[in-house]
Amino acid sequence: MERVRFYRSIKTKILAMFLIASLFIASVLILMSENISIHNLQRVIGKTEGKNVALYAEIIGAWFEERINEIQIYANSPLIKEMNWEKVKPYLEKEIENKTDIYDLFFISDKNGDTHNTLSNELFNIKDRVYFKSVMEGKTILSNPVISKSTGNETVIIAVPIKNEKGEVIGIMGADVNLIKLNSFIKNFKVDHTDSYSYLITKDGLIITHPDKERIMKDVVPAISQGINADCIKPLSKIDSMSSLFYFHEIPNTDGWKIITKVPIEYIKKPIRETSKMLFCIGIIGVILANFAGFIMARRISKPIIRLNEVFMKGAEGDLTVRAEIDSNDEIGRAAKSFNMMMKTIQYMTYYDSLTDLPNREFFRKQLKLILSHARRNKEKVAVMVFGLDRFKNINDTLGHNVGDKLLRQVGESLKKCVGEEDIISRIGGSEFTILLPEVRKGKNPAEIAQKILNCIKKSWVIDENEFYMTASIGIAYYPDDGMDELTLIKNADIAMHRAKEKGGNDYQFYTSSMDEKLIEKLSLDKDLHNAIKNEELLVYYQPKVDIYTGKIVGMEALVRWKHSQKGMISPAVFIPLAEVNGCIIHIGEWVLKTACRQNKLWQESGYEPVTVAVNISARQFQQPNFVDMVRNVLDETGLEPKYLELEITESIAVEDIEYTIGILKKLKEMNIQISLDDFGTGYSSLSYLKQFAIDNLKIDQSFIKDIIENKNDAAIASTIIAMAQNLNLNVIAEGVETKEQLEFLKKQNCDYAQGYFFSPPVTSIEFEKILKKSL
Repeated sequence: MERVRFYRSIKTKILAMFLIASLFIASVLILMSENISIHNLQRVIGKTEGKNVALYAEIIGAWFEERINEIQIYANSPLIKEMNWEKVKPYLEKEIENKTDIYDLFFISDKNGDTHNTLSNELFNIKDRVYFKSVMEGKTILSNPVISKSTGNETVIIAVPIKNEKGEVIGIMGADVNLIKLNSFIKNFKVDHTDSYSYLITKDGLIITHPDKERIMKDVVPAISQGINADCIKPLSKIDSMSSLFYFHEIPNTDGWKIITKVPIEYIKKPIRETSKMLFCIGIIGVILANFAGFIMARRISKPIIRLNEVFMKGAEGDLTVRAEIDSNDEIGRAAKSFNMMMKTIQYMTYYDSLTDLPNREFFRKQLKLILSHARRNKEKVAVMVFGLDRFKNINDTLGHNVGDKLLRQVGESLKKCVGEEDIISRIGGSEFTILLPEVRKGKNPAEIAQKILNCIKKSWVIDENEFYMTASIGIAYYPDDGMDELTLIKNADIAMHRAKEKGGNDYQFYTSSMDEKLIEKLSLDKDLHNAIKNEELLVYYQPKVDIYTGKIVGMEALVRWKHSQKGMISPAVFIPLAEVNGCIIHIGEWVLKTACRQNKLWQESGYEPVTVAVNISARQFQQPNFVDMVRNVLDETGLEPKYLELEITESIAVEDIEYTIGILKKLKEMNIQISLDDFGTGYSSLSYLKQFAIDNLKIDQSFIKDIIENKNDAAIASTIIAMAQNLNLNVIAEGVETKEQLEFLKKQNCDYAQGYFFSPPVTSIEFEKILKKSL
């Protein structure tokens, strides 16, 4: 049905094209003739109306001059000059009776402005009128429109001076000309058309007379007030309407007033259009004959256009595989070829990742939806994998995005070799990929494929002469066990992948419903952690640092604990990594530092022997531009001497940016703060930088102390670290000492200090104070 409608529409349009073509010559000639005729007639009428409006202006000016002369005659009469209203009133009242079609009233005013008029017995004062001063100076005035104080009507005042025999002005003789009455006089000035009329305006464009009485003294004609002079006679086509012409002229004997005459365009066009209609009817007969030829041509032209429209509609509906099969060398054929190229480009941009040339998220989602539909009908099982490189950000940050992009391309090629041809790999963003394994029951084992991928990734990568190792994490979700639709499956596989990353990476995890619970719990903890300080849920515990040989407490380590209001104690292993990610670690770290320094100062003031307090510094804290200033401010605020503060940074923080670390440690040492390198020996090759760092202590990680008696390798590492520290004049602190045997071993190796459960677990400030009392 749609095709038929379109066919008819195209054919109709082509026929219309021929109709327009055949009408074109006749129509152009008719229209040109009509326009030329209208233009010429308009020019003739314009000249005539220009002269007419000038004549109207002269007539009106003469009329006003006659009124002025009339009032001057009254002012020069001996009776008026007596300025005796009792004598003058009967005379003027009799005079006004014969002139009510022009005047509303006559009035006489003395030098003080006190005024009598023929309509009222009340005495008015007109001294505030604009024209009063000018008339008293001997001038004759035709005022701009005002509201009469006597009648309340819109009027124009004619005022002349009354002079005595010496020529001195002794008063004013005036009359109110009613604008409505003046309007009746003006209405006769127009052309012979119902919509034609004339009206008067002031030099500022204020309407004085108009057929629409509501506009008098209310509306302004802006175009008239912009630089029009008395010699200007031309049409103004935008004053009221594009359908009329306006001619104007300045009126003599007035203060720049103008008369405007409206001439409707229809007045000019009507007779010419009647002639044009007759000519047009004659042309229609020829057009009908020309359309017979157009009908045949329309059928030939419309057919390929209809075919092209069909593929356009399919493409618009989302079918990016559609192609136009029109083999011709004309414009339509070239349009079809361009369409095919465009659809190919759109298909690539829509469904493929420009970096790896792999399908993108949208393509993967559509294909997964189709495969799930097939699997639903055939009761098959489908596996979805989400694959992500571990610590890929480090590659971009250290080696640059160019290396990172090349790595992603190579990883994409490697993934193709690990799966079958029917499996679908896509890049969904960043360093994450998705893999679709349809029909997993037919000899496919997702676990084996995942391990194969991990083994493929865990190798030496060499890009632009940079050699490094990578690992990956994979999450796996099954249809229908882990989700019935594509979005749920991708989400659950992504949750499983992040679970693998949380476990250290280089692993794959199958989705379980408990992962959702853990994710919800993690989000809840994240929210609560932001309010932990405000809600006073954070605590600082203290663990003593003991001299191995004397058993004397020489220091303590401040350790943060979280006592949740509902969940109780939350392990630091849980909330510290979370705080690192969400940024809370910066505020928590500053709070711990301030609390520990304040507590240490309080113990010193209580008489206990001064010892150092060690505070752990996170990577994000250490990288803050104001880190050193923050430490200085805390010491100033708490009053603790810098020599009793020990800051612990991990080996991984120290080697992240060597130059930056050296600069910060130097500033801290200048303040006389002690520095400890924590978790030493956990895998970073930092021995070459160790001598450059301004540190005081090395802390052997507890992972080496734990099996120091049973494991010869751990014993060798611990002995090596102690010997190296002694050669560098550094103190050595052993963490995690739990047995007497471990302590004896460390004594033999000349280790300086130790801390661990053998001496005391981390305890509250109250419990630690009891330990301090025992050591006195």
